[in-house]
Order: sequence, then structure tokens, then C-alpha cells
Amino acid sequence: MLWMAVSAGLAPAEAQATFSQRLNESEQLHRQGAYEEAEKRLLALLAETEGAAARDPRKLAILHNLGSVYHSMSRYLQAEQCYRRALALEEAAGDSASEFRFQSTVNLASLYIDTGQHRKAGRLGLHALAENRPMPLRHDAGFARLLATLGALEFSLGRLDGAERFELEALKLWEELKPNGVEVIEMLSNLGYLYMEMGRFAGARAAYERALAMASATLPADDPALIRVLMNAGTLHAVVNGRAEAEPYYRRALAIAQEKLGEEHAVVGSILASYAVLLEGAGQKAQATQYRRRAESIRNALGKTDPRGQTVDLGDLQRRR
Repeated sequence: MLWMAVSAGLAPAEAQATFSQRLNESEQLHRQGAYEEAEKRLLALLAETEGAAARDPRKLAILHNLGSVYHSMSRYLQAEQCYRRALALEEAAGDSASEFRFQSTVNLASLYIDTGQHRKAGRLGLHALAENRPMPLRHDAGFARLLATLGALEFSLGRLDGAERFELEALKLWEELKPNGVEVIEMLSNLGYLYMEMGRFAGARAAYERALAMASATLPADDPALIRVLMNAGTLHAVVNGRAEAEPYYRRALAIAQEKLGEEHAVVGSILASYAVLLEGAGQKAQATQYRRRAESIRNALGKTDPRGQTVDLGDLQRRR
């Protein structure tokens, strides 16, 4: 997801600096997995803009970023409402090429992909958005996110070669923009996920090993960015090398997810579902049943979601081999 900054221009310099600082603080809380505190601060900022002009850039930035927080919390309806409200303000102003509109469109598409609403994502015109992006803006973080989202969309539609092309382009751009950034780790995890789905297990392993090596060198041991790569690396080991090598990855991914995201998060449900398959194969049926029931409870509470948008499903992968 894209996080939106706000430029100065419509407020006194001192007030603008204070607002930007508070916005940045909420971003750091979001990045650390402190979603409830990030939400609280963004709602406070939003309340302060209620008397401002409809297209006040502060309001647009808050709505956009609040949508990102709700997306991370699996509160998908509220995330969609925030993105759509920001887009409506842009449309009312008649600015079809604004950066706020660009980034909110990309985030809305990501939300639809994560919740299995692939046709809705396709109708947002991401390919045209990429083609019409001015050349000077094709070497920034926003364009890298768009490429990654296009990769996810192609994957969701079963066009795996297209998915690989966009994801490799996104990875290359992130390596230029932030060679030691978490974005590179995330793209490597996505590529590993794609290569597993394509049956290219050597490529998947190489991507995961590189991602985990980077994470060990640059991230705290309990950083939420580790969850997907750990889980998917564990799934790969389960299929290729067996349960014994896979289980440490599952345990660590589940521990981080429960601590940082909360017991009822969609990612926790995805991990539990796949972990249940692993445990059942090892004859631990009681624990497998417990995990499966917890996973089903989480999914039912969250409504329609696509768990494969979060982690590779071990059961699906084993059936395809």
C-alpha cells in the first residue's frame, strides 16, 4: 500500500510542519504494526480538518493514509470507504491526473485484489494508468507500487507470465530507489510466491533466501514485513523438504503475526489454515483441528477474503503437484 505525504502551500509554515510531523508519526506507527494508535491519530487529524475546504490536501492525505491503516487491519469496508471518499473529492475537483488520485486508485486496486474482487480491480484501469504516467514520474515509489499491483492483478487473473514481468520490473525499480529497503524484501517474497505457483521451486527458494538474508541484516526480528516471506518459505520447505524443515518458519510467522497484527487478523487466519494442513500431515490431528477452526472463525468474521492474497496455501500447492 502507498502512504501519502502532503506538500506545503495551503497552511502557514509552522502549522504545516506540525501537521506533516504528526502525519509522519502515524506512518511510523502503521509501519511498526501499531494500527490502533495510528488510526487514533489519523482520526484526530481528520477531525481538525472538518472545517477546511473539501479538497484540502491535508484531508486527502489523511483519508488516503487512514484507508491504508484499515486495509492493514483487515477492516476492508472502512478502507474502501476512505479510498473512495478521497477519490470522490478528486473527481469533484476535476483533477484526473493528481497524485492523490493516482495513489488512492492503486491502493483501492490492491484492496480489491486482496479481497478477491478481481473484476473490480480490473475496472480501475491500472494498465492505462501505467501507460499514461508521465516519464519523469516513472522512476518513483508510486510507479513501483503500481507495477507491483499490476503484477498482483495479472496473477489473480491467471496470467502468470504477465505477473512475472511486472513484478521483476517493480523489483528492479525498488532496488534502484531503496536498495536496502523493506520494499525489496516484499517484492522478493512476492516473486517467491509466484514461482511456487508456477512450479519453479528453485527460483522460489532463491528469492526467499535472498529476502530472509536482507531481512536479517536490516529489520528487527519481529518486524511484520517478515511474516509473508517466513510463511511462504515454510510452505516451500513443506512441499520440497518435508514438515521438519517447514515448521520453524510457520511457528515464527504465526508468533509475529499474532503479536503485531492481532489474534483475529486475516493473515493470522491464513497462517493457521496452512499450518493445520502441515500438522495434519504429521499426525497431530487435535492441534490441526484447533487451528483450522480458528482459521475458519477469522475468515467468517472478516467476510469474503482471498487468503492467497496473503500467503500461499499449503493444501492448494500440494494438490497441484
